[in-house]
Amino acid sequence: MRTTRLLLPCALLAALAVGTVLPGTAHASCAVRPVEGALSQPVQFVGRVLEPERQVTRFRVEQVWVGPDLASTVWVDTGGRTSSALHPEAGERYLVGAGGDLGTSSCTAALITDEAELAALRPATVRVAVGDGLEGEGPRQPVLLSGLAVLLGGVVVHRLLRRRRSAGGPVG
Repeated sequence: MRTTRLLLPCALLAALAVGTVLPGTAHASCAVRPVEGALSQPVQFVGRVLEPERQVTRFRVEQVWVGPDLASTVWVDTGGRTSSALHPEAGERYLVGAGGDLGTSSCTAALITDEAELAALRPATVRVAVGDGLEGEGPRQPVLLSGLAVLLGGVVVHRLLRRRRSAGGPVG
């Protein structure tokens, strides 16, 4: 009985941790076109999707339009489970408008398929990315912490069941 009471909180912890890792299916409508949304942000760059993940996406930065210098690869918070999350595919090219913390959404990042449209939007001063992008590894931490929480919950349950068995009591 006691073990059953401990299993419920562990199961809830595991469900919460997994819920922060699995993608949701949400859609949003933007007040402006994504291109206009991107051009209104303090950081603007053109980049190709390298690694799309649930909450973050790694981009290869091709051109920096506005804002600070960026590394050649950056992790961008793409919204995760919010209704305006961006859901990019590997290889797609985007005009990304982001906040200073490199957060964006489907309303501030535009998929670019027409080079002529991109050229018409491009500002006079365009910079190339700097550095190797190794500092962009940080945003994976929420996923890593979720996995560690699930692992820790499993270890706790295993030890409790093992202790119960060695004491000779019923397991469930």
